[in-house]
Amino acid sequence: MHVREFFTEDGFHVSYLGPPLEDGYLPCVFYFALSALDSLTLDPYNQPALELAKDNNLRVFSVSLPGHEPPLLKENAFVYWAENVMNNNDILTPFLHRTCRAIEYLQEKDYIRAETTVVMGLSRGGFIAAHIAAMLPSIDKVIAFAPVTKIEHATDFREIHEHPIVRHLSLSRHMQELCKKKICFYIGNRDERVGTKHCFDFISSLADLKFKLREKKGSYKLNISDSIGFMGHGTSPEVFKEGADYAKSLIL
Repeated sequence: MHVREFFTEDGFHVSYLGPPLEDGYLPCVFYFALSALDSLTLDPYNQPALELAKDNNLRVFSVSLPGHEPPLLKENAFVYWAENVMNNNDILTPFLHRTCRAIEYLQEKDYIRAETTVVMGLSRGGFIAAHIAAMLPSIDKVIAFAPVTKIEHATDFREIHEHPIVRHLSLSRHMQELCKKKICFYIGNRDERVGTKHCFDFISSLADLKFKLREKKGSYKLNISDSIGFMGHGTSPEVFKEGADYAKSLIL
């Protein structure tokens, strides 16, 4: 499947599947997983993107997460993030702001519209998707597979969980924004990498906050299936398809 690309006005690189931007507005999904290219082309991580792209009436955008471009290895991305924190270097916040600006750029050009946009992520990409939704009031649909919900409890961050940068990056700071969103998570029943219980607690906390604030917006789904893969952190093709189909139901 042909991968297209463009650069925003500030030089930020975005890849995508689907019809060219010149064709005008289409519903879209922003999918965060690895590098922009790998997120869209590397099996099995690209399975949600391929499933979405079967429908020629939408686009699937992706950008490269920090630590995922050559010569860096995707397997060491969390270590790379943590090492930067230990050196008092916050590499994620600038990336998040540039990603938000890319989304706003596409909105301004009327290539995409907020009401038909989903942010979707896999593992640490789910963490990124949640942050993007929290930062952009107009984006209210989040889907994630085996998402990192508590970065401070990730293995590579445990010894630095009290570092100011880690506290700054915690999703717990954004619960009021996120409780207004439509959120759907998929996770294995024994995910020891990101923590099934952490994921459940995150969704439960959103529900409690919505009740406390009497918030009318927002809905939260947690789909738990049998764990597969290393540390129970894998996602099956069936679950990827289920998530992609749900995304399409929200925007098509």
